[in-house]
Amino acid sequence: MIRLNQIICIAFSLCITVSSCKNDKASAPSPVQQTTLHNPLLTFDVDNALLATKIDTVKNYVNIVVKNTADVKKLKTTFSLASGVNAFIGSNTIKSGDVIDFSKTVTLTIKSTDNKQSVAYTILVVNELFYQGLGFHLDAEKTAEKNYDIYLDQFDSGPFSPINCGPTVITMAMRWSDSTFKLSPKDARQAIKPTGGWWTTADMEYYMRGTGIYNDTYPLTDIESTITQIIDNGDVGILCLDMFYVGLNTANEQHTNKFYNTDGKDWGHFLLVKGYKKVDSKFYLEVNDPYSRGDRYITPDAMGQYKGKSRFYESSGIKQSADIWWPYILVIAPKGKKVTPILSSTGSRLKVNSVIPVASGR
Repeated sequence: MIRLNQIICIAFSLCITVSSCKNDKASAPSPVQQTTLHNPLLTFDVDNALLATKIDTVKNYVNIVVKNTADVKKLKTTFSLASGVNAFIGSNTIKSGDVIDFSKTVTLTIKSTDNKQSVAYTILVVNELFYQGLGFHLDAEKTAEKNYDIYLDQFDSGPFSPINCGPTVITMAMRWSDSTFKLSPKDARQAIKPTGGWWTTADMEYYMRGTGIYNDTYPLTDIESTITQIIDNGDVGILCLDMFYVGLNTANEQHTNKFYNTDGKDWGHFLLVKGYKKVDSKFYLEVNDPYSRGDRYITPDAMGQYKGKSRFYESSGIKQSADIWWPYILVIAPKGKKVTPILSSTGSRLKVNSVIPVASGR
């Protein structure tokens, strides 16, 4: 009987021990999930983005470039976050798919769920105009660009390439005027001053004789009005100016002003004017500048395009450099058509009151 009682006591003790162990294991606290805010914003994008969005994880900046047609006040977002965090703009929680006003710089704050940790990102949305260096609000624009490429780099024009802006620009103008025109800047150089020398405005007029391509010369008194009329009339123009006085812009992604250095005054040069833009009340001439020297854009919006093609020059710099060198513009019409007259502010035909001097460019 004593032995049986001992066995029961031992068995009871084991049950208590096992039960106690099980209870201890069940009551052990679970590991705490730690939330990290190291780069909590994984991706961020908006509708109508022109370029792939990049998140600067050092400065916590998000720069986005959208198409000019995008309404920056109503852009649908697409983004992803690390686990255990939420996104806020001000005190408002936002989710991927929400429509946000990006007309001003936006601060996006990523917070841990316990609100004890946070990271703030500055989000700046600009359009293509701003990215290319022109501004933000497009007031007016027009281009005489053709559906075929007329651009030529003067450094592909033979042994006189460094001074072949004249033969190159007149060839571009004549290709614009006549889609069947197949001669090259080398042909133009061979026809006029084959042993070298700067071309002049008179050389250009002479080269067009007998081709059915009409031209006329007008003073560049009111540059905005004159250029606007030329392009609106369906014509193009050639300028001869001192490029030393045109502003320099070395930003690789931008399309405004001169992209090469000029080594001093008397840097005569020809440009083909084929359009205009008015952005934030500032007037730009859209030109083909032949002085690319093989330089091309390496940015996604214009990958491989010559830097001189469809370049935008501020009218103030062009006016100054033209006044110093040759304050006129040689207007060229489509083949078989006469140049449409340029009118003054009073509505009368703009006239040249003196003999037009000859100017040259390299």
